Amino acid sequence: MRIMKGLFIHTGFVLILIGLSIICVDQVSANINNYYADLEKSKEIVKSVDDNYSKFKEGAKKVKESISNVSLSFDFYLDEFETANADIKEKIIIVESEIENLNVTANSLIDSCKFNLNDIQMDNKCSSFKMNYGNMINSYDEMIEQYNKVIKFYNEYALSNGKQIKELYISNLSDEVISIIENVK
Repeated sequence: MRIMKGLFIHTGFVLILIGLSIICVDQVSANINNYYADLEKSKEIVKSVDDNYSKFKEGAKKVKESISNVSLSFDFYLDEFETANADIKEKIIIVESEIENLNVTANSLIDSCKFNLNDIQMDNKCSSFKMNYGNMINSYDEMIEQYNKVIKFYNEYALSNGKQIKELYISNLSDEVISIIENVK
């Protein structure tokens, strides 16, 4: 009887050890799976930043060129304002359209850049994106300010020459773009 009791106790200990071992192996396996899943997710985020940053960079270059194009259009005589004004407004609408087109890419970059993955290249691209987006929007704002100064100057001329007064230009950027601007700053 004593031998049977000892055998049951040893068997019980062995079964407990086997159960604990299975639990440990299961936990280690789950941790390894989570590690590899996190690693894959990190690679996806880094790839997303790479791809979207390239798209953003191209789009920002177009916006910069378009803003420059608008700024060059401010060189005209006041009596040419009527024809120049229509051309300038068309160019401003193009700039706003290009900024709106960057909206999806900018949102994606903001979402991806909120993760800290300890990847220096990704961090640099995220910092560069934020700085360039801010600079692009500041350039846009300065362009609108400059255009409104031209309109004010023209309105002074129009008052003394019996011409029609023009209203100042108000930005037509969507609420989405404005929220991106606030997120980047």
